[in-house]
Amino acid sequence: GLEEALAQAEAATRSKADMVMILEASKRQLEDGNASLAASATERIAAVQMELTTMQESRAACVAELAAATAQQQEVRRAFASEMASADAQYSERLARLEAEQQEARRALGDELAAANAQHAERLAQTEAE
Repeated sequence: GLEEALAQAEAATRSKADMVMILEASKRQLEDGNASLAASATERIAAVQMELTTMQESRAACVAELAAATAQQQEVRRAFASEMASADAQYSERLARLEAEQQEARRALGDELAAANAQHAERLAQTEAE
């Protein structure tokens, strides 16, 4: 009976030892799988990080381009407003000069007309006196 008990104990021990080896192999496979998953996740994170950096750089370039375009547009508007103000001032000055010339011409014409009327009245008076 003792030998049989010893044989059973040895068989049970071998069975347990086999189970431990199987469990250790499973554990190593899981660890390898986890390491592979972790490496894959790390690579994916790095790729996404690079995409994000590229997008941020692209956005920064767009913002800079927009700022430059806005500044250029404001400069064009300022230049246009300045040109319009200058043209308006020149127009106003010319209009005032033309109005002054017109008034002067009217006054001169009025003077000429008054002189002609006076001469005419004088001749008429002479003709009637004769």
